[in-house]
Amino acid sequence: MLRIPPSVTQTPSLFQKVHCDTMIMSPASNKCKYIVHARDSLSSWPEARALQNENAKAIAIWFFEDVICRWSCPYKIVTDNGGPWVTVIQWLKDKYGITGIRITPYNSQANGKIERGHWDLRQALFKATSGNSRKWFYFLPHVLWADRITIKRGTGCSPYFMALGAHPIVPLDVVEATWLVKPPSGILSTADLIGLRAKALAKHAQHVMEMRQKVSKNKLDTVLRYQREHKATIVDYDFKPGRLVLMRNTRVEDSLDSKMEPRYLGPLVVIRRTKGGSYVLAELDGSIVGGTVAQFRVIPYHARHSVELPKKIHDLIDVSPQTLKELVDSDESVPTEYHYRTLGKKLYGVDRVRLQQSDTSGSDSDDSASEAEGYPQLNDDDSNSDEDDEVPITSRLRSSKTAIGDG
Repeated sequence: MLRIPPSVTQTPSLFQKVHCDTMIMSPASNKCKYIVHARDSLSSWPEARALQNENAKAIAIWFFEDVICRWSCPYKIVTDNGGPWVTVIQWLKDKYGITGIRITPYNSQANGKIERGHWDLRQALFKATSGNSRKWFYFLPHVLWADRITIKRGTGCSPYFMALGAHPIVPLDVVEATWLVKPPSGILSTADLIGLRAKALAKHAQHVMEMRQKVSKNKLDTVLRYQREHKATIVDYDFKPGRLVLMRNTRVEDSLDSKMEPRYLGPLVVIRRTKGGSYVLAELDGSIVGGTVAQFRVIPYHARHSVELPKKIHDLIDVSPQTLKELVDSDESVPTEYHYRTLGKKLYGVDRVRLQQSDTSGSDSDDSASEAEGYPQLNDDDSNSDEDDEVPITSRLRSSKTAIGDG
């Protein structure tokens, strides 16, 4: 089986990048059927809340209260293409200037931080309830607390220590707290107390930088090891516009009743390649395939006969350049900062985004007052849909054509 080349993603600082998703819980507990879940990209600090309904308003209120109010505005949010999340991301962008990254369809590994966290959270809830899964609602805070104070293999410390700069104090050792600096041995003056806290804050910033460097090194080592182990199967096709390709039908691979359906769809025509490495594809009649397609799903198509295509591939579709640009820019599913050919370079972070202020003056309603405080005002009727925001753009071939080979 062929594999795409590995790459190293940027290592952000604390809560600069957050992965989010919603998982369905069965059976329901205390009338709640969903858990909305977020994890910090660097520390894996979890935030979660049980919800009775999966709608944009409930998710946005949770994100504002549990993420923004506690950790400030993240630089980027990684989500899937679920209907409620599309609405939430648009509200966060308009209100706070937060960038949303939507993964490509059937490419859940691009949001692996939260997908793996779903499994761990679900298993921990099952064990905490001793198999009585109808009580998971009451054990969710305990499981989140245990997750936050558990040491992670990749960093060598707990999310609690990385985020707050001190080891957690659990009930069993409430008299033995550990700190980044030596604890005081007696009464301190105000100046001494401020100086002690300043030292702790300075050491915490240094510790976060050390953890970022450690995580970046682990990423690099993992990618290099993967490259060595799969050297014979890694292929970087890097299809150019106009190339004929096949698209892997990932939807049927895990289905037990779709064995007779085709494993690959096509041939399709490459229109553009996005910043994240995925592709914009079109049918031979000019219809754009809904959304973008992940790189690992695209393989070359070897035609027995040449296929007539326009000399300029963008003449194949009657989509405006602006619409095509929006489609390309909307997909940053795998925001790779360094390609596998340049893995020797150092990894650096980015500055935190500045909070954007919104003008909420001139409103007399209670809803407007809530909006001024940062709470979302969303229409539940428009946000209950689970359908992806993937509307194919139908277009037709233009008359100007020329015969080209598929290479």
